[in-house]
Amino acid sequence: KSQKFKSAHTELRRLEKKRESLIEYFIDELNPISSSKANTSARSTGNLDLFNERVLYRKALSEKSDEEIIALVIKQRTEAAVEFKRSIEQSLNQLSHISSEFDPSSQKRRKMSL
Repeated sequence: KSQKFKSAHTELRRLEKKRESLIEYFIDELNPISSSKANTSARSTGNLDLFNERVLYRKALSEKSDEEIIALVIKQRTEAAVEFKRSIEQSLNQLSHISSEFDPSSQKRRKMSL
């Protein structure tokens, strides 16, 4: 019986660490200032403003509940997907327009070569 309890406890600890790791990952994903950008700015200019701003964003995000953080990640990823879809549709429309402009001229060239 104690072995069952021990393995259940170990599994709970593993899952809790996994949850914490995911939340940390999501907080980093939501932070608009990347760590590399903040660190590079601090190293190159000696100015810690960007670094401190990143810390403030992180603190504000850390104070949110897991549910709020997950909802923000879903919202951000959905917005990014919609924007990506819009960009693809725009590119396809441009390609279609360019293609239709070339069709008549290529037909004229074919007629001239005959």
